[in-house]
Amino acid sequence: METTSISGAASQPTPSISQALGGTNATKEEFLKLLVTQLRNQDPLEPMKNEAFLSQLATFSQLEEQQQTSSAIRELIALQNASLVLGGLSQGASLVGKEITFVDPDGMGTSTGLVTEVNFDPSGVLLTVGGQTVPAQNVIGIALPGSGNGAGNTPAPEPPQAAPPPAAPPSAPPALNEPAVSEE
Repeated sequence: METTSISGAASQPTPSISQALGGTNATKEEFLKLLVTQLRNQDPLEPMKNEAFLSQLATFSQLEEQQQTSSAIRELIALQNASLVLGGLSQGASLVGKEITFVDPDGMGTSTGLVTEVNFDPSGVLLTVGGQTVPAQNVIGIALPGSGNGAGNTPAPEPPQAAPPPAAPPSAPPALNEPAVSEE
C-alpha cells in the first residue's frame, strides 16, 4: 500500500472557516462543507481547540440567522408591494364611472373623459379613458358624469326647456249688427 507523507501539515495553522470564507455571503451548505473538511484534515495530535470550534459554530449560527432575517425581509417587502398594488387598485376602482380631467401625456393641455377601466403596472395605477391610458398621477379633477363640477372647462348642460302651451285660436271680432253676448 502506498502512503503519502503529510509532513509539514501539522506545522501549518489551520485557517478558521470565517477566514476561509473571507466575509463572503456563503450559504449554510458551503459553511458546513468547510467545517467538515477542516475537521477531517486537522492534525490528530493537535486537534482544534474548543474555543476555535465554538467560535466557528457561533459564526455558523450567525450565518443561519442572517439568512432567516434576509428571507423574512424579502417576504415583508413582497407583502408591502402587494398591499401597495391593492391600495392603488382600490383607489383607481373608485374612479370607474366618474368623469376625470387629466393632464395630456404630452403635458401641453388637459382632457376630460369617463374612466372605464383600471390597471396596475410597475409605474403605478393606470386608468383607461376613452381608449386612452392615463397614469393616475395625471388626474387633476374628478366629477360625476355630466355634472360639470370637475376641474374641466365644460359648463353643466342646461336642462331642456318645456315647450310653451299651444296658443288659443284667435277669436273673431263681433259683427257690427250683432249684439254682444254677455255671459252671466
